[in-house]
Amino acid sequence: MDVEFKDLRYSVKTGRRQRKDILNGITGFSRTGEVLAIMGPSGGGKTSLLNILAGRMYSKDVQGYTSYGGEEYSKKTRRQLGFVTQEDLMFANLTVMESLMCTANLRLPSSLSKAEKVERVEQVMADLKLRNVGDTPIGDGLFRKGVSGGERKRVAIANEILVDPQILFLDEPTSGLDSSIAFSIVNKGKDANGTEPAESAEMVLAALEYKWKAAAPISTALAGEQYEVENSMLVNKDRSRKYPVSWFTQFSTLFGRSIKQRRGTIIESLAMIKYLTVTFLFCVLWFRMEPVEESIRDRIGLLYFSAVFWALSSVLQTVHTFSRESSIIRKERQSASYMLSAYFLSKSVVDIPYDLIYPTIFGVTVYWITGLDPYFYKFVIYMVIIFSLVICAFSIGLAASSATLNIRKAIVLASVYTMSSVLLSGFYANTNNFGPLANVVQYFSFLRFSYSALVLNETNGATYDCSTDPTELQEANVCPITQEQVLQEYPVVPIGIAGNVAIVWAFTFLYRFLAYLFLRMRRVV
Repeated sequence: MDVEFKDLRYSVKTGRRQRKDILNGITGFSRTGEVLAIMGPSGGGKTSLLNILAGRMYSKDVQGYTSYGGEEYSKKTRRQLGFVTQEDLMFANLTVMESLMCTANLRLPSSLSKAEKVERVEQVMADLKLRNVGDTPIGDGLFRKGVSGGERKRVAIANEILVDPQILFLDEPTSGLDSSIAFSIVNKGKDANGTEPAESAEMVLAALEYKWKAAAPISTALAGEQYEVENSMLVNKDRSRKYPVSWFTQFSTLFGRSIKQRRGTIIESLAMIKYLTVTFLFCVLWFRMEPVEESIRDRIGLLYFSAVFWALSSVLQTVHTFSRESSIIRKERQSASYMLSAYFLSKSVVDIPYDLIYPTIFGVTVYWITGLDPYFYKFVIYMVIIFSLVICAFSIGLAASSATLNIRKAIVLASVYTMSSVLLSGFYANTNNFGPLANVVQYFSFLRFSYSALVLNETNGATYDCSTDPTELQEANVCPITQEQVLQEYPVVPIGIAGNVAIVWAFTFLYRFLAYLFLRMRRVV
């Protein structure tokens, strides 16, 4: 497939009225079967040019014309392009084999059987000398140990070669590799991407930045050749479908990948220490409360701070989610690997069970040790309320993460909203004394409804013996104290437990929808 580009221009803003030209009137072409190397000094605009040619740069500052086989870039064209970025964007907890199989299940056509996809993956791994690290985690080079830098680069290239693109762009593919491996990778342009001879095995390897002495003979050897088919099982070249596989296959593959990516993060030592310490403190401070008047304030305080702790912890735990994965998801989505809805739903479904492990430990321990109402059905309702609160808080964190795609900004946004919810929850200030504006704004607090549900559940049907020193809860020496008197002192939203929990879930769906909408609007993934 021929690639042509004419008068490409790209500039960036460097000041209020100043701009810097990165590309200025670049024109060129690459013919079928050629290897084209773009070489130049650092900062010369090579990566910017590649991003534009590969359709990875969306900016009003890009001008010019590009065509692929005589057609302009389109959603149909993008499936025919492969792009290996300068950074190795992959999930660290997946093994080499798992990463390549995930790519195969998403990007190879559904007409291929599982055995054929496995065979294709094993062939590519053999070609790029990756078989000996097939069961090794990829790692990130910092916190998670895995394959070496050179092996990680080869895995990134293998992910693109695997699907046999019509055009393959590579940004510094030989960085960090020794000369023999670099030569092997460049030479795979000839034999790792073979397809049916009548249709093509035509490709352009762009941005191969290697030593000039190595570049010349390779370029000469490959230019103009028609490649032979080496793997007749591979890929039906009908690219008319928008996605190679069905939505359900996308969802199930991404679901499995998310589970594997969570390995090693389910039980972390620091998180365990944090949650066990907080659980211990709750048990010590509110140990074995008796059902008497003096314990009512303590019970309300326990319920309130349980809600606040899990709201803050859950929000801050998820604000980094999309900012951390956005680069990988953007790259995969730009290759038309899957629909955004399949990724978002699989991510949501997988995370929920894992994120409820610590709240379960906390709830089971604290409820029975502190002496909350000992009816089992009330304990079940208490856990349902805590779970609903945690999932809602996670949704808020996801919305903040997708709205900003920046951890610092997401923390600020989520913290401001969560602390506002804390103040408007009705614990620090009696809602009966709220002004007109606060009376309206309080209903935007998800904690208001969670706290109300917890108080209603604890006090429903409960009675508390009066103390010898009467508190504000006693009225005309009415004993024992009932829910009615408690709610006069601690007002809640009077719509029942089910009504309050239903509104918490309404907040959950609202923020999940906003998180998805922000991702869609920002054109990030």
